[in-house]
Amino acid sequence: MSALSAAILLASCAVETAPATPDVRVDESLTGAAVMPDLLCMDLNDAQSAAGVDTRSEDATGDGRRQIVDSNWIVIATDPEAGEPINEKPTLFTVKDGEVALHAPGCLEPAEATTTAATTTSQATAATEQSTSTVSTATTTTTTVSASNAVRQDAQASLASAELTSSTPVAPYDRDEYQPSGWPDSDGDCQNDRHEVLIDESLEEVALDPTGCFVETGMWVDPYDGVTYTQASDVSIDHVISLSHAHRNGASSWDLTTKQAFASDIAFPGSLVVTGAASNQSKSDLSPADWRPPSEAAWCSFALDWVHGKQRWQLTYESEAERSVLDEMLETCSVSSPPRLDQANEAVLIASIATSTTTTSTTTTIVPEGSATARIVSCLRRPELVTIANDGATALSLRGYVLHDEESRHSFSLPGNISIGPGETLTIATGPDAESGPVQIVWKRQNVWNNDGDTAFLISQDGDEISLRCS
Repeated sequence: MSALSAAILLASCAVETAPATPDVRVDESLTGAAVMPDLLCMDLNDAQSAAGVDTRSEDATGDGRRQIVDSNWIVIATDPEAGEPINEKPTLFTVKDGEVALHAPGCLEPAEATTTAATTTSQATAATEQSTSTVSTATTTTTTVSASNAVRQDAQASLASAELTSSTPVAPYDRDEYQPSGWPDSDGDCQNDRHEVLIDESLEEVALDPTGCFVETGMWVDPYDGVTYTQASDVSIDHVISLSHAHRNGASSWDLTTKQAFASDIAFPGSLVVTGAASNQSKSDLSPADWRPPSEAAWCSFALDWVHGKQRWQLTYESEAERSVLDEMLETCSVSSPPRLDQANEAVLIASIATSTTTTSTTTTIVPEGSATARIVSCLRRPELVTIANDGATALSLRGYVLHDEESRHSFSLPGNISIGPGETLTIATGPDAESGPVQIVWKRQNVWNNDGDTAFLISQDGDEISLRCS
């Protein structure tokens, strides 16, 4: 695609899909003082920093979605356009990173465009035709999930030292012990855990039924075979480690509370995934020794999720063949790029195990020795760092937590796939020099905390407020 064609395409996106711009007060200090830089194809974090002035952002699709995690959104149009004078606060029109191929293919690198072409075609068909057919044209992704050497080697080391199952279950498998009434509504918001997963994993804004409790449509790509689905009724929520497999390999001795916590472990990345019925049925309760994803591109992430899940719940391995096949799949992990967010920043610690003996049997319980307790340890205006600690004795999931400044000019919904282990901390970095690390994530590369004085507020999913004056 030529530069001129890309420019025309991007401009048309702005005209056709951008929502109407509301009245904005003209900032006299900006008039004639600067010209708009070229921010197209940058992520929103970098674009806000490069703009040199305060900006506002909007969903270019017109769906009104909020730009919560700025690095997940890509700028495809601006008002004013590049080179024009800035006379009022500029607007950056954005789409989610995974939607760039659909709305602005000119932003893709040539190799990336080739890799994603088939998937993009199926997504465009689903989005524009609103077909009653629930499965798009079957396409198989060819991009291998990346994992750092350390992540892969840690998983392989865990495999090598893991125990094999040496005893039969203490009781027959009974699914009702794990899900007595189907999927529970863990957070009490009327959307049960199945629908929470559907919302989290959809590649586009989901459509809910009139009650707001049930997902009807969205866009999900089966991680096992690459097929895209748009109807919620045609997908399943797959336990990566099936309930009956877990039962055979350690879970049979758990108490009911632990079994049900395992069945709805929605806060742990890779525990539950959205799949098509065909994948779910073929996988069933088999171990990797007898089943692996049909797409080789999925082997790395599947193996990592499996090993991490067994570590988390201290489950044993059914056979030497299971370990051998997992090791083989881990060897397919690419090491040419950094690991996924959930692997790089995974801070969930393996829950402690305690046993209690009754007169008839021995049951195993994951025992929390105290509830997870969030605390803002520090807020440093410069170098733009806020550190959150978990003072409790159980892992603290950040799902539903929001961090904002004193005047709520900047607000950040913390990633739901990250948890802080007991006694551990997580630092949120902002500003032009922000960098991520093992216990540090980047919110945006724009200054947030006011040098003249500011307060950091952390709001929990229950509405509880924690604050600390910045120094």
